[in-house]
Amino acid sequence: PPPMSEKAKQLTQLKSLVGQAVTFPLPIPLQRLDGTTVEVIFTCQAQGKRAWSLAKQRHIDAIVADTDSIKAAADATGQPLRLHEAVARAITANASLAMEFVTGWSLTDDFNLANLEDLEDRFGDTLDRLIKAYDKAVYQGQLGN
Repeated sequence: PPPMSEKAKQLTQLKSLVGQAVTFPLPIPLQRLDGTTVEVIFTCQAQGKRAWSLAKQRHIDAIVADTDSIKAAADATGQPLRLHEAVARAITANASLAMEFVTGWSLTDDFNLANLEDLEDRFGDTLDRLIKAYDKAVYQGQLGN
């Protein structure tokens, strides 16, 4: 056989379904407004496809229910949802979904829902990238790009 390159990884034989990592790090790069890139490493709880798909479905159902209640309120009052209210609701919804699988992070700030929302407020698209990266890890078994 040809020699292994330096980048090739030695494979380990899987002998049991027991022993999958309970948590794993998931680094997410963030772009500052000055153009520099920084990184937050999230500690994620490993879930199987079934559990993760249920969490995602609850997320979708909550968004649909919220949308229906907004429409009903708008019809009743004649006042449409304001942009800042829609943005706040979307941030809270994505932060709530992230709380389903994230157990901590590399920031010195406390890890909680309010600080996740603040992170998204300061670094837009962070939660969407985090959710997509976790989704890829669960459904495709891939971390990173």
